[in-house]
Amino acid sequence: MNSSDNKIHEIHEFSTGIQFERRGHSWIWTGFTTKYMNSTMGEEIPKVVERSIANEEFALAEGSWTEKPAIIARILGNGNNIWSVIAVVTRAKDEAGRSVTVHRYFLCQGEHKLRVILAWWEQNNRPTFNPFDFQVLGSPHSFAGEVPPPSDLEQIEQILSLFKEQAQPQEDKEQILPLSREESVFTGQLGEQPQPQFAQGFDQQQILATSTGGTKPQTDTEEVWQFKNLPIVLDPTPQYDLYSINALAIKKCNLSKNGLPVSWAFNVEALVKPERFQIIQPASEKAVERIKRAIASTSQVKINTVNIDEAALKSALRGLINSSQVKPEAVGVIVNGVTNKEITPEYWEHLFNSQGANQGIRQKIYSPQMVKLVTLRALVLPKTLPEFLGWLNIQAGKKVNQNQMVSLQFQQAIKELFPKEKVAEGIGYLLPSLLNGKISPDGLSWLLAKNGSNSIWSYAQKQFVNDVRNDLQLIFDQYKNSKSLNFDEGNLKCQIGVWNQLIRSWQGIQRRYYKCEEYRPLAELFEEFREDDLAAYFYQVSDGLVNKKLFRRLADSQRSGYPVVFGLPIKRKETLIDVLIKFINQFVNQDIDMKILYVAPISLLILGSGWFVGSKTWHAYVSQNDINNHLCKESQKPENCSVIVLDDTKHYSFKDIQRIIPQVVDDLLKKREAEEQQKYQMNLKKMMNSRSNLTVIQEKTDSQIQGEVMNDVSRTLAKVLGNTTLKYDEIVSPIADSNIQSIQRKWLIAVYNYQIKHKAEKIIIKGQVKECKFGLFGLCFPGQEVTVNKDQIDDSPLKKKLEKDINNAIK
Repeated sequence: MNSSDNKIHEIHEFSTGIQFERRGHSWIWTGFTTKYMNSTMGEEIPKVVERSIANEEFALAEGSWTEKPAIIARILGNGNNIWSVIAVVTRAKDEAGRSVTVHRYFLCQGEHKLRVILAWWEQNNRPTFNPFDFQVLGSPHSFAGEVPPPSDLEQIEQILSLFKEQAQPQEDKEQILPLSREESVFTGQLGEQPQPQFAQGFDQQQILATSTGGTKPQTDTEEVWQFKNLPIVLDPTPQYDLYSINALAIKKCNLSKNGLPVSWAFNVEALVKPERFQIIQPASEKAVERIKRAIASTSQVKINTVNIDEAALKSALRGLINSSQVKPEAVGVIVNGVTNKEITPEYWEHLFNSQGANQGIRQKIYSPQMVKLVTLRALVLPKTLPEFLGWLNIQAGKKVNQNQMVSLQFQQAIKELFPKEKVAEGIGYLLPSLLNGKISPDGLSWLLAKNGSNSIWSYAQKQFVNDVRNDLQLIFDQYKNSKSLNFDEGNLKCQIGVWNQLIRSWQGIQRRYYKCEEYRPLAELFEEFREDDLAAYFYQVSDGLVNKKLFRRLADSQRSGYPVVFGLPIKRKETLIDVLIKFINQFVNQDIDMKILYVAPISLLILGSGWFVGSKTWHAYVSQNDINNHLCKESQKPENCSVIVLDDTKHYSFKDIQRIIPQVVDDLLKKREAEEQQKYQMNLKKMMNSRSNLTVIQEKTDSQIQGEVMNDVSRTLAKVLGNTTLKYDEIVSPIADSNIQSIQRKWLIAVYNYQIKHKAEKIIIKGQVKECKFGLFGLCFPGQEVTVNKDQIDDSPLKKKLEKDINNAIK
């Protein structure tokens, strides 16, 4: 026996508070109370002990009691507030014979006092829960006796050796050291004992694969993680004495450094949180399997956050979402959790999902409690802010609905209590979600508007705007200084992915031959914010033009008729009046005799008949937005309408397409005819040279070859041009007036995209031709025939590329 330094130890106790009825010398359970009973400490239970109990660290799983008491021990707290606690867990029954678990807790202040409590407990006949064992407040038990050493010394050393051997990387094995004097109360040489076992069937690899959510082959590093983070589960027999289990838990704690305190459980069938123990000795073989499954099903998120007061966080969450009044102390618990680096985003996700957040979003549940929960989730987990906005489904022109009002009121209630820097973190996730369509400009405007919803995020509007300005200036400066946009993304405020398309297309956008329509939501958003320069910038980027009203405001602010924003010249959209003036000026300025006599009546005829508005040459005179507005009104699905304005010097007209593609088909036809003739001759020669009888191969006729080519072209042309609705007949056959617009439009877009993708440029060649200077009804008057310079079109890049791609696709 070893003395305990002749020091007198004070051992307190308290028990689960219950209501009961005396039945002779026995009693039955009738219910629980909200206070502990038979306490030497009154209601002043140490906070660390109270929180550990609340987090179910001493709890057995429901229905898992044993005939003999289960013993659960932990060391709690830190610094000068450390408590060693042992709970003796037994079963109580009600009048109907149903069972519940009740606890009797013994605690002593100080580290490694569990063996002191065990010594006192054993010397006092191992007391268990007894509602009649009344205690005197302020009168703890005193103990100055001796503490016995562990009896299974060699077994402990071999268990630790096995544990440490498996827990270390292969290349870094250490000599296994015996228990230090600080870790145990025994010394001396140990005799040889049989090798102990982990719990039978306890597949460590299986547990790691399940608990981490993966099945990949394990590496040494992962094995180290496994043994450092998972408890050692012993065989149920033989049962070690409690001092030996305590010594083993101390050694495991020091070896693992997994954040868990000394903690062990003895004679248990199942635990609520088995992952929060160092050593577990089950009560039976079935208990081994049950505990093994419980550990295997425990997520790595929970294993890595074993010291977090989950009960307090859950209580704060429930209090905030279920109460009509926000309690500052509840917000304080959440804020403390947010600033605690041990609490990972994965753990927060787990916590919110445990309250139903993922189900509420997926099933679109909009109860007041769910609205508050998802709002709070967006604050705590900034990456979920776009999902929160999308879930609220804010729409333009509609009044704030009840769900949005509940969220706003909740935001206002916690606005002064939540750290602004945490709120601002969510701003970085908004731009990508806006550009990929997950949130709308209206939703983002609602979130950041200063004079509208006034949400908790509204103060960050300035930061959001400044971040965009910063990045646009960097993009322009880089291009201006080096003509290269390969710069360090570390200087950008927003994610590089937001600006990738803008950066790649910057030169084309600046020179007005390229547009990036995906940035239009930003234009609409900044127009809502009255940030005229940014709105104009993104309208120029996405549409190539800016509406007259916005252009005028920007021009006035810059005091220039040619405004420029971050190096991008801003161009005003032409109105129909502008187009009419330009149209007339083009004719007025032509050097043609009798221009007034002929142009004026023709102009009146065109305008009076309405032919101009429906003209096929409409796109040659007006802006893209005018065409878009006109054509999309005629479209059955205007939301999917897209229009490309052709530049005659770079792109092919529909007439060009009608000329070029049949030429490509004709060339393919000639090649196939030649190939078929060659193939026939080769087969015929082979037949003549062969001694065996061969079936005569019939030569294909020209019409057969032509039919096959046409079928192949019809099948592959649409695929090559990237539009499965294209049909070759539309090129060579007359088109009904009702369909001409849509057919021309889809062919123009398909060929335009093909040109851009394959760099099949349209080449203009200068040449001289004879023309009639002035003719009437197809007649040329004497002296009016002149030689003029005229552009000729070289189709070869497009024809060659099309022919090659179609031919390859057919083969």
